[in-house]
Amino acid sequence: MIALAAVGFPGGAASGDEGHAHEDNDAEDFQFEARYTADLWRNASGGLRTGSVYLDNLDLTLAVDGESAWGLQGISAFAYVLYTNDGRLSERLVGDAMTVSNIDAPAGLRLYEAWVQWTGGARRPLSLRFGLYDLNSEFDTSESRSLFIHSSHGVGHEFGQSGENGPSIFPVTSLGLRLAWNLAQDWRVQAVVLDGVPGERDHPDRSGIYLSGGEGMLGVAELQWSHGRVRKLSVGYWSYTARFTDVRSADASSLPRRRGNAGAYGEFEIGLNESDSGGAEGSAFVRYGVANGRINEFDDSVSIGVRSRGWLRSRPEGEIGLAFSRAGVSPQARDAAAMSGAARDGYEAAIELTYRASINDWLTIQPDVQYIFNPGADPSLRDSVVIGVRFELSAAAFR
Repeated sequence: MIALAAVGFPGGAASGDEGHAHEDNDAEDFQFEARYTADLWRNASGGLRTGSVYLDNLDLTLAVDGESAWGLQGISAFAYVLYTNDGRLSERLVGDAMTVSNIDAPAGLRLYEAWVQWTGGARRPLSLRFGLYDLNSEFDTSESRSLFIHSSHGVGHEFGQSGENGPSIFPVTSLGLRLAWNLAQDWRVQAVVLDGVPGERDHPDRSGIYLSGGEGMLGVAELQWSHGRVRKLSVGYWSYTARFTDVRSADASSLPRRRGNAGAYGEFEIGLNESDSGGAEGSAFVRYGVANGRINEFDDSVSIGVRSRGWLRSRPEGEIGLAFSRAGVSPQARDAAAMSGAARDGYEAAIELTYRASINDWLTIQPDVQYIFNPGADPSLRDSVVIGVRFELSAAAFR
């Protein structure tokens, strides 16, 4: 698909929500978008050590409307190439588990997504998507959470930590088959089956498709409802088919590997101060998730936040947000630490205050401040204060 993009797809797209792109007759044949995201962070106190780091991220996406481009009714396609540098803010400076920045990842140039989708049905649309797939593009996500930079407001930490290389989310994805069905006007159900280990088991920074029986599969199902001011009420369940080592085992051979790596989550998002007068509007969300603490280090997490747009008359498109997240260390993980002579705190938490403003059509700036409680749930580390600013530059073309 990337070769075709270079030779025959001279235009292309950006679309905010790729999951619902190309489902109307006015869509462009080809849509191409380039987006460069840069973070400058300073760990001002606490954590592993003070210092500064630069993170950057380049996204190149190509979306194709198969019906208008090739006459294939209901068909769309999407390809996404991702580059990340090797800043490693959390690993080198903060020492937190949940990860301060959602673009913090090992260096690499990866084919991040590449899928084909069929959509059918007018009254109750049904769609099937197959290929390299970012789980978080449609599952365990909401508009309110997308403002925040802290990684826990993407996929919840209890889910994001799971698996050999994590689930199929940033920065490495796996092959999957996703089904989505609009049951009624306010109801949507979706489910996906994915390769259980994204990329290469021994090299988590690499992308690619490596299928084996030992890696197993990851299945996720989610039910969504929205109506009026309730933007989203959702519940989800996830489970791996492979066996995993008990967290109480310091040696992988000292305890048998077990099944049951599973969890569930729920979210409620509501609109606030919504009106047609053009004044300030906002939203609030709360999310909670659980995971099997015998396999996963963190067995639950909660996040809550508010988001407001238009509170500055001079910049009506500007958005401000305040959010809190907390991940709890499982009793089994604390027992394992105690047996090895290491102490563990019971949780890690973070408060984030952020403001996002579009300077013009191609530049967005987002200053951000975070306070990290108990980084890594390690009692030897002091609470961390992290200050940063994000710059986003984007360009799009259509044909």
